[in-house]
Formats: sequence, C-alpha cells, structure tokens
Amino acid sequence: MGRGRDGAVTAADPGRDLAGLLADRAGTVVLAQAAVLALAMDARGFAGAHRRTWAGATPWRLPDTLVLLGALLVLVTAAVARVLVT
Repeated sequence: MGRGRDGAVTAADPGRDLAGLLADRAGTVVLAQAAVLALAMDARGFAGAHRRTWAGATPWRLPDTLVLLGALLVLVTAAVARVLVT
C-alpha cells in the first residue's frame, strides 16, 4: 500500500514498498532491531520450544465471575440511567 499525490491510500507494488523500507533509515533500524530480537530469542531457546509459553493455564474462579458481574451491573445501570434521563 502506498499514498497517492492526494494522500489517499493506493495499492502499490509490494517489491517497491519493500525496497523503500530497506532503503529508509527507519526501516534499517527496524530490521536491525528485529534481527537482534531474533538472535536473543534463539539464544534463550525459543527455537526449540514445543509450546508457545511456559505459563500455566489459569482457571476461572468465583472472584473473576464477581468482577465481571459487577462491571456488567455498572454498564447496565449507566445505560438505564441514560435512557431515563433523556
């Protein structure tokens, strides 16, 4: 995607956009940061990981339900108050 003379977004050649990204200083910085991140992730063993995360699943508990119901109560109360006031 590119921008036309009037600022509208237009379909452009992906190769040209990639070349612009590679030639642009900001693009070079972004690609360099991506390379550093990839190297760091590889060094920490992300490449050989069998699961996406090591964090365990958190079960849904009663406090979660109470917070959700409280938030819904606030939302419904605000909606009803708005209807009654107008």
